[in-house]
Amino acid sequence: MHYSEYGDYLGDAQVAYDGVFDGPDLDRSCLLKVAVPLELAINIHLDVLGLLGDCIDEYACDFSDGKTNDTAQREWIGADNVLDRAKTGLARLAP
Repeated sequence: MHYSEYGDYLGDAQVAYDGVFDGPDLDRSCLLKVAVPLELAINIHLDVLGLLGDCIDEYACDFSDGKTNDTAQREWIGADNVLDRAKTGLARLAP
């Protein structure tokens, strides 16, 4: 996936998140079990997007190997774990 495409997907995810969770009537349980983990996952992906952007701007950066790739991989694993928490929280809220 290209950098710009990754950014577009994150933008779409943020808009969807804001459309669902941006309101005063949000149930506290939903907020804690679903909204907070989802927001954390989006923020992790935004951090990786910034890391990738920095790598693109740096002439000697090779994302395919090395520290930048290792950091991104760890962050993606963390985001995946957080998304799993959100999925579990959502399932627990189901009637």
